[in-house]
Amino acid sequence: MMSQAALTLSDDVLPTIKVRATAVLGILNSYGRRAEKSSRVIGTLLGVTKDNCIEITEVFGVPHHEKSQEIYVAIDKDYHKSMYNFHRIVNRKTQIVGWYTTTTPEGALIIDNSSPIHDFYSNECNNPVHIVLDTTLSGDNMGLTGFVGEAVVVGDTTLATVFQEIKVDICLTKAETACLYHMVRGQSDPWKGSQITSHISNEAAALKASMLRLVSLIDNVLEFVDGVVDGKTPPVTDVGVVLADLLGTLQSMKPQEFNSLFQGKIQDMLMVSYLTTLTQTQLSIAEKLNSII
Repeated sequence: MMSQAALTLSDDVLPTIKVRATAVLGILNSYGRRAEKSSRVIGTLLGVTKDNCIEITEVFGVPHHEKSQEIYVAIDKDYHKSMYNFHRIVNRKTQIVGWYTTTTPEGALIIDNSSPIHDFYSNECNNPVHIVLDTTLSGDNMGLTGFVGEAVVVGDTTLATVFQEIKVDICLTKAETACLYHMVRGQSDPWKGSQITSHISNEAAALKASMLRLVSLIDNVLEFVDGVVDGKTPPVTDVGVVLADLLGTLQSMKPQEFNSLFQGKIQDMLMVSYLTTLTQTQLSIAEKLNSII
């Protein structure tokens, strides 16, 4: 019979997990956006490993389907691969270090389906770690538990995965600490209504504002040049040189040619806007289909 010592690792060789606060918020965001029929979510952990310490800096959710009555898990591998490639474009230092999930409605941290998911991530990286976020708020807190997995192999057959708990620390930068402080502090303040401090204009409004500013600048230049020609404004040599250089760089074209070129650019911009809207619609349809399936 296999001894319990053979299924556990010494505390000296167990890694330590450090999780950034933004990664925890990413897990919560994934849980809040889960499909209607899903009781929990899974996702990939990205980070760096140094001196037996794994620092998790980023996460992203992975669509999956599992059955609670039997050991069955279907993971969208293409989505996982695409998202990882996108993250690698932004930051090539981060690697896949493991996976995350949330607790079941009953508060279970590890279930039977955890083993096949861990097997999948064992093919994506060496010695993946696993963290579980308690979304049931048991004990009046949102616990974060870390595990490492060890496969139970008999002959050439893998029977299951034994998970051993490891230490997890949440790391906060000064900016994250200040942000969380104000978020928690603001919960006790009385609601005074919302107030718009700034807004992001849409493309049409931004283009209109830019054109109006350009027209205003051209009017100022024309007023200055007319004043110099009429003798009302003293000439400035530096300004004249800049205007001459500017006019020299402009391409001379007829009004009809300029109008044709301008209309072409407008059509290109409208085409990009149309493709963006089309892509967003396809993503929305795919998300709804995944939730139905």
